[in-house]
Parts: sequence; structure tokens; C-alpha cells
Amino acid sequence: MNIVTKGSNDVDINLEEIRGLLLSLKPYRNTQIRDLKGQQAENFKKLVDYIATSYETPVYNDIHYLITDVFQDVINEGDIEPGSVGAFYFGCTLQTNFRGNASCTPICSASVSPGKDVPGWNSCNEVTMLYYPESSSFAAINQLPEGKRENAYIFIRAGNKFESFSQEEAQQLKNYGIENVKLVYYDAGGTSYTDITPDFVNLDTITRYDGVRKVQNSSLVQRSNGTTGSGITPANTSSQTDPLNPSNIFTTENNSYFGIGLFIIIVIIIILFLVLLWRYFANRG
Repeated sequence: MNIVTKGSNDVDINLEEIRGLLLSLKPYRNTQIRDLKGQQAENFKKLVDYIATSYETPVYNDIHYLITDVFQDVINEGDIEPGSVGAFYFGCTLQTNFRGNASCTPICSASVSPGKDVPGWNSCNEVTMLYYPESSSFAAINQLPEGKRENAYIFIRAGNKFESFSQEEAQQLKNYGIENVKLVYYDAGGTSYTDITPDFVNLDTITRYDGVRKVQNSSLVQRSNGTTGSGITPANTSSQTDPLNPSNIFTTENNSYFGIGLFIIIVIIIILFLVLLWRYFANRG
């Protein structure tokens, strides 16, 4: 039993209990945190509370050791889906090819950090966000206070083709306080990254206005083959945050679902009209 003092409160932390909780969640390492239910969700929340309470105390190192010990075999596999249980616990221990602060990757920015005293470790000071083009929605992974959200890494699943944000999508980001973005493709394993923009660019330079993309400097966007242009297709493909909700800041959608629904209704009406027309001529014959 370890006693951790936070403020005026003493908290009992049982390392054997923590090991048991970690073992109970290990089979769910590939499960998205938002999909945890029942006892697994309770165990996850309890562990998050322990981690947050022990951070910046000697006990935190003991907990981090337990995490590494329990998940060592799967850590060696090298891949983990961003937003999953596994990413939260050991995402920051994986090697990636990310060109920037490693703590800003989607598998690390809202995950258990190795600790502030680890040489070379720096917490992410930019917003880290996933972009879902199919629903025009965003999910913020880490949480930064207002006034510190000017720059954001926007990660897009490899296999999607990014051309530009719609005006509505850009407004979502601006409403959150974001002015500049760096766009990056990521693979399913969360360890391989391909830059879309070479650095942070102003949001307006990659936003469509009235159906036309407004380009202030086309050289800011680079194709995977080294040429510039508006379309980029890859070759393939928490004191840092509040770890309880690694992707909860906002998820919004535009009217794409309405448009799909309207299209389906029109198709059904056309089919019914053709059936009635066929019956009419059949009866005349």
C-alpha cells in the first residue's frame, strides 16, 4: 500500500490492485475507449484516477513500471490503433516516424506519459485532433485551455484523399480557437505518418469558399511525390490532457447525411413512378 498526498488529501494506492486492473483491461487493448462498457469502463476510469492522483509523485514511476510490465508483449508488436485502450496505456512507448514532438502523435498526446523527469520528454503544446472526412467531423484527442489552441495537428487516416476543408469544417475549427493547422496522414497501426503540409499553415489557405478552394500560397501544400497542388494522395496508406475523455471535445457533422437521405428518397420515387408507368402500359396492352 502506498500513500499519496494530493493537496490536503491522502490517497491509498494499492499496486497489486492496479496490476489486477491492468490485467483485466489487457484483452481490450484494441477496443476504443469510448466503446468500453460495464466493468471494463469502471476499471478504466479507476485506473485513470490512480494515474492522475499519482502523477508528479514517486508512486507514478511504480505505476508506469506496472503498465510496461503487463503490456510488454503487446508493446513489442509495435502497432496500436489511436483512441484505443492500448494506445492510452503504452502509446507513448512506441517508436514512430512522426516528424515532430513524439508526444503530439494521436497514440500519445492523451496517453500515459513516461513522466516529466524522463530526459528528452516534452508534453504536447498543440491541439491534436482526428479528422473524419466521411462525416465532416473532428475528435480532439488532447485538451488545452482556451487561448492555447492556436495551432493544431490534424490527423487523417491514410487511404482518404485530402483536398481542402469545407467552409463549415473550417468554421468548426475556428470556433474551437484554431487558426493554423498541420495536416498529417496516419496508418492504422498509429506508428507511420506522412506529412500533407510541411509545417503549420493558416486554415484559410486550405479551405473551400463558395465551392472553390481559396489558395493563398500553393507551395504550402505538397504532394507525396514532391509536387505542389490542392490534392494529396499518399503512397499507401495525460497531464497533457484529461485522459478520461481523450476524444470528447467535439464531434460535429454537416448536412451530408441529409443529402444522402434526400437522394435515396428521390431514387425510390423514380422507381415507383416507373413501376406505375409499366403497369399502365401493360394494362392497355
